[in-house]
Amino acid sequence: KFAIAKLDWIRKQRQKMHKKVYQIPDQYLNHEIHYFRGSSYPLRVIENNKSPFAEFVNQEIILNVPAEAQTEMRRSVLN
Repeated sequence: KFAIAKLDWIRKQRQKMHKKVYQIPDQYLNHEIHYFRGSSYPLRVIENNKSPFAEFVNQEIILNVPAEAQTEMRRSVLN
């Protein structure tokens, strides 16, 4: 009886939960979506021995980093 009495409240709470946007921290991996100037772009990571840099090519963000680059280095190159 209690659950039936609270059914309207339960439905409203479920709707609120479904509307929430949960942000997952970026890991700077291939195919992640990153935003730049209000638009979203997929990330492509290229591991090489060159100096790290990022560029736009064909509506993608290309991130060139050393193979051993951790998340912090990848983040610093894009920011």
